[in-house]
Amino acid sequence: MTMLFPILVFLAVSLAIIGVAAWLSPTRTEQRLQAVALPAGKSAWTQTAVKIVGPFAQLSSPTSDADLSPLRVRFLNAGIRYPDAYLVYFGMKTLLPLALPPLRSWPSARPAPRTAR
Repeated sequence: MTMLFPILVFLAVSLAIIGVAAWLSPTRTEQRLQAVALPAGKSAWTQTAVKIVGPFAQLSSPTSDADLSPLRVRFLNAGIRYPDAYLVYFGMKTLLPLALPPLRSWPSARPAPRTAR
């Protein structure tokens, strides 16, 4: 009996989240209309990402087009058709190893010391 209330709360919250997600997600018809209506150009967030990550991408990206061709083919096979996708890839490849170690040493990331009972 004591476990019944938390289980009911969990189910109610889970069903509410699923219901809101289903209500807000577009239908197949809306997705098709959006695909037809929107231009195929770059979106604002991809331009911003390329501006931010682009200079770092130059540090690790290959200089010749022959080296980039297999990567572009892999992006195309994956469905990524943006011409600047390799800049985002190489920029994140450069930034993540530089950004993640300081986050690991952040004080709140360390587990609390155990106390003897």
